[in-house]
Amino acid sequence: MKQFRNNAIRAGLEALYLTGAHHLLRPILAGVGTIFTLHHVCPPRGDAFQPNRHLEITPDFLRATLAHLRSCGIDIISIDEVHQRLVAGNFSRRFACITFDDGYRDNRDFALPVMREFEAPFTVYVASDFAQGTGRLWWVALEMAVAGADRIEANIGGAAVRLDTTTVAAKEAAFCRLCDWLRGLPGEQDVRREVSALCARHHVDEDVISRELCLSWNELRPFAEDPLVTIGAHSISHCNLSKQSAATAGEEMTVSRARIEATL
Repeated sequence: MKQFRNNAIRAGLEALYLTGAHHLLRPILAGVGTIFTLHHVCPPRGDAFQPNRHLEITPDFLRATLAHLRSCGIDIISIDEVHQRLVAGNFSRRFACITFDDGYRDNRDFALPVMREFEAPFTVYVASDFAQGTGRLWWVALEMAVAGADRIEANIGGAAVRLDTTTVAAKEAAFCRLCDWLRGLPGEQDVRREVSALCARHHVDEDVISRELCLSWNELRPFAEDPLVTIGAHSISHCNLSKQSAATAGEEMTVSRARIEATL
């Protein structure tokens, strides 16, 4: 279902582009600006199984995107200036705002050099547990478990299920089914429990993932001092806020911001 949806969206966008209809629709649908919500910027990987590839772009793709924005006369501005323009009703020029979620190390290593080429400001929204090295990137852990297994066993909907993962296609199908199951669980602790059990069975050390992929506090300090960089808060644990109580959601938002402000 997920792949079908992605293919349908891609086909629709390509049809708009190839027919030139996007030019006709621009005055109606273009809006005053766009906020790009990105995650990883890194060189392409050669692995056949990459279910989280939709979270990655290459440095060359980022460079081409920024060059296109500049060629169209679109301002690339910070999130603070976005707020100022919206409050002031200043819509004389279209804008783009570049953001990156989670606080991955590749934002510094690969995104920052490209952003400097264009003198383009950007915001990195940091989950404070990831910076602390204690966070759980369950979608990465799940990819690692499926990648290294010939079959995955799980209790889904009260029934023991064995999923074939011997081929790339089978791995992709298993990953999608497991993702749907995990996202449907009642709470964040349920997700953590099930992912931890899968990692234990398939010898994945989920404790090191955030330390390997995400910027630590010591790395964030000099990164945040760059004049192009703004650090924002992306909750404590990267939980699904819509499933939390009002009190828990409020704590996730306010404590994460307080941690970042106190540390940086």
